[in-house]
Amino acid sequence: QVALTPREIIILEHLAKGLSFKDVAPIEDISYYTVADHVKAIYRKLAVNSRGEAVYEAIQSGLIAVKE
Repeated sequence: QVALTPREIIILEHLAKGLSFKDVAPIEDISYYTVADHVKAIYRKLAVNSRGEAVYEAIQSGLIAVKE
């Protein structure tokens, strides 16, 4: 099981909804660059290279759930 921080999971959930880094930054009250740093860490931990892969892997491993 991959260990993501609670903040990384929240950011990944935003990305799964299709939000951009610029959209996520004000919602989480952090800078665009901080969002980008979190996403880099997420990609590294999940061993992926794109948003789609990250979302897919997170759903498959139960880190995030897709709401119907």
